[in-house]
Amino acid sequence: MAGGGTGSPATLWSGKTFNQIVTDIITAIVQLRTQSKDTIDPEKLALTLALPTNAVDYLATVNTLGTISVREWLTQTYPNVRVVSAPQLNTASSNSVGGGSMVLFADRVNDLSTDDGHTWAQVVPAKFMVLGVVKLAKGYEEDYANATAGALCKRPFAVTTWTGIS
Repeated sequence: MAGGGTGSPATLWSGKTFNQIVTDIITAIVQLRTQSKDTIDPEKLALTLALPTNAVDYLATVNTLGTISVREWLTQTYPNVRVVSAPQLNTASSNSVGGGSMVLFADRVNDLSTDDGHTWAQVVPAKFMVLGVVKLAKGYEEDYANATAGALCKRPFAVTTWTGIS
């Protein structure tokens, strides 16, 4: 979702209060549960909240009484959510609001599939392979493929992305 969530005209977490950042996180969790048709229960499944490196420290924002931070609230309310800092997310958005994106995903989903249930897979299917050899009148023509690898999202319904938070 574009626009960095809810809570104020400013979408950047640097300009948001404790309540507004918490609302952004709740909105992302609700979106994940809704788009998965309740397959993902954040109180039972392990989730990962990937934040831009330039925004992860805003989890230290405290409420108006100074008694609890966003990170403490998240740990108490959703203990299965793991927070990671990802420098790649600092400039992951191309919108005009801001460059940072927040990604929330279920690590594994029990959806009765026959695979391991992981949302993401790191795959390296081939390091080098010959595509083909053709014999010509005066020689051979050979084609090769370079290494292929990457991350594969096997369950897009288990991922939600929010842009413009940093």
